[in-house]
Amino acid sequence: MHRRQPAVVVTDGDAVMKAAIIPCFPDSTHRLCGWHLSTNATSNIKSPDFTKAFRKLLYSHYNVPQWYERWDALLDKFELHDNAWAATTYEQRLHWAETFLKTHFFGGMSTTQRCESINSYIKRFLNCKIPLRDFIRHVDIAQRNIRESERHDDFISYYTEPAYPTDATLIGYLRQYGVACTRQVFHMVKLEVDLESRYNIVGREAEGTSNIFKLRKFSHQGSEYTVTHSMVDNHLQCSCRQFESDGIPCRHIFAVMKNLDLQHVPPTLIKRRFTVRAKEGVTDFVVPPSYQDVPQVVEMRRFGTLNILATHMNSLAEKLDSSYNIAKDKMRELILQFQLALEEQQDPASSDIPNERSSTPRRLVRDPVIVRTKGCRDSDFSEPGVQRQVGNKCGRCGVRGHYRTTCRAPMEQDSQATTQGYETASHTDATPSTSGNNQPFPGSI
Repeated sequence: MHRRQPAVVVTDGDAVMKAAIIPCFPDSTHRLCGWHLSTNATSNIKSPDFTKAFRKLLYSHYNVPQWYERWDALLDKFELHDNAWAATTYEQRLHWAETFLKTHFFGGMSTTQRCESINSYIKRFLNCKIPLRDFIRHVDIAQRNIRESERHDDFISYYTEPAYPTDATLIGYLRQYGVACTRQVFHMVKLEVDLESRYNIVGREAEGTSNIFKLRKFSHQGSEYTVTHSMVDNHLQCSCRQFESDGIPCRHIFAVMKNLDLQHVPPTLIKRRFTVRAKEGVTDFVVPPSYQDVPQVVEMRRFGTLNILATHMNSLAEKLDSSYNIAKDKMRELILQFQLALEEQQDPASSDIPNERSSTPRRLVRDPVIVRTKGCRDSDFSEPGVQRQVGNKCGRCGVRGHYRTTCRAPMEQDSQATTQGYETASHTDATPSTSGNNQPFPGSI
């Protein structure tokens, strides 16, 4: 992070993590995960109606008096004034209710869905019995698939346009978002455009260089929203603060834009981070001082910068034949120039700085050395290139492959071996004893 604090930290409500966030990130906004809160509401209250009403307080863009009024009504309906979980949750309302968090930008994130989805996807490639070498390879495969999916989405958003509804009144707004923004952002904007017809403008007044509009949902007398329109830059701001929180204009803003007969969406209502050219804005990466002596970090930053510039150049050079030919020739000249410069840099006579990639010997991964385990026979580990002898050894001729009973060798070999053994035994028996008694052995009589 290079000593930069995150703008928002979303957690599951762990007390230890909360205690660590306060001293480490004092300027960050801490938000509790909405999914974990809904799960806790279901397990503690055990009422589907309460969970449904609680989710409305969690995600709806109420103003502060409306939120407190609905919370008190919820406690009265389910008799939760003495409930410990309800009291603890109410004390943490500033960290989970959209009413108190709508002034901070979250990019549409209200849960820990990003890290949880990545964990769930990587678990498909892993299990508890996988070896370490396969673990690294499977994680690389999962990471490559995620990046490939991101490149596919970028291609769809950059080179194609979505299908526009033919009967939409504000089709001009949809076309503008369809060309400028990513496909997912377009569908989110389309949902807001489809719901703008449910709101009516009930009041309008001028205040300096701004116009203030009052909107109310059809057949809903209680809810009222205020949209302020600046006549200087045509910027619009709604009291629900959905654009400030999610980065997507709300349905109330589109209703006012239609009333003002604006033909185009003001540039201030299109977040650059949601456009298809969001990655082209960064032209250089600054290497922190602590990493300037690390070659891997420096090369990685340089590669990122050159990759962004090359992508932008390719998108422009592909339009015309002349620009395509110029870019191709220039790139070939630069490649040759850089190769020559790299060869001079790698030459020990021309530079005192050795090249790590050329000086470091290449490490080859070979088959593991066979290690004898306990209980293995010597015959199981023969020398390389020597064929192992398999089969039983005959007790008569000494040849492998048959038994003594099936041996076809002449019987004279067997009888001769038996006679030699008998003569040796007889000679031994006839030798006088040296034990002091000159009595012969019983076998010699």
